[in-house]
Amino acid sequence: MKKLIRILVMLVLTGLVTSALAEESDPRVFGRINATYMDETDGNDWHSYAKEVSFGVKGVYKLKDIGWLSIPYKLEMEITNAVNETNGSDEIEVKSASIWLKTKNYGKLVIDPRGVSGYQRHLYGPVDIFEIYEANFKGGLFDQRDAGSGVMAYGSPRILGFNFFPAKLNLGENNNDNSADPDAWCVRVIYNNKLGPGKFFAGIGYLSVAEEVTGKDEEYTRKSAGMKYTLNAGHQIGGTLEIINNHPSGKEWETYGIAGRVKLPANFDLGIGYYFQEGDKENYATIGNLRYHLNKQVYCYGEYGHFDKILPKSADILGTYVAFGIRVNFFSKK
Repeated sequence: MKKLIRILVMLVLTGLVTSALAEESDPRVFGRINATYMDETDGNDWHSYAKEVSFGVKGVYKLKDIGWLSIPYKLEMEITNAVNETNGSDEIEVKSASIWLKTKNYGKLVIDPRGVSGYQRHLYGPVDIFEIYEANFKGGLFDQRDAGSGVMAYGSPRILGFNFFPAKLNLGENNNDNSADPDAWCVRVIYNNKLGPGKFFAGIGYLSVAEEVTGKDEEYTRKSAGMKYTLNAGHQIGGTLEIINNHPSGKEWETYGIAGRVKLPANFDLGIGYYFQEGDKENYATIGNLRYHLNKQVYCYGEYGHFDKILPKSADILGTYVAFGIRVNFFSKK
């Protein structure tokens, strides 16, 4: 608990000090709490736990003498495991520690010792719309992780609606002494533009992990594609495809997902998604939830999910579940 208190104090002091010393920065303390009451039909009782609890500080330094350059930064701590731990031990992890060198005309360079995966956000975000089920490795069907480490990336300026993102990754200290450099690399191209009464997004990506990391004779590769259309009224529909080749397990498979959300009267919205795998791994999942928005930052939800096959224990969800919860997002004033 002392460790957690020290981190909280550090973040608060960071916000106060940067506010006092740098009038060209706008640090903000932010966070989220997603508390749920859930039943899994694989044998667990109804129980209340934290799905996600995190907090951090972020801002942007705008340099007076270098008007074409700004420096966004973000430090975020994930304390979900510490909240759920019943024996009092602290399990705190860094969710994001990132710095961007952002120019007006030439794109941005990202130095990301630890951060939320932009690859996952862009290409899997179109179907990552639920509170319990996540469209990533924790969700159990897609193999893409929700965070990365040791990332150096470049984001191009937008040209005719297109952006280009190459990146190299160092996958942790355990891989520092191998002969692979980088441990992994990826690239994605995305397109954003207005289309009719809404906005259209599409993206494709390719990721390769070196054979020195996988311990196999070939590189592990992952091809991904995602697209989403959002109406001005807030309705949306999206899809994601993931193709896995030369997985360390020796298996190869494809995973597909489609998900949509419809805005309803009286501050309600309804989300429905369907995900399935074929190849050496076969499974499917059907997810649905209903949310009621108390304001822009707080909403209640009910969610149901069903998997054809029980998932490995490495996933956050193992089988069919029913959940009710409330999510609160918070931000300090600028």
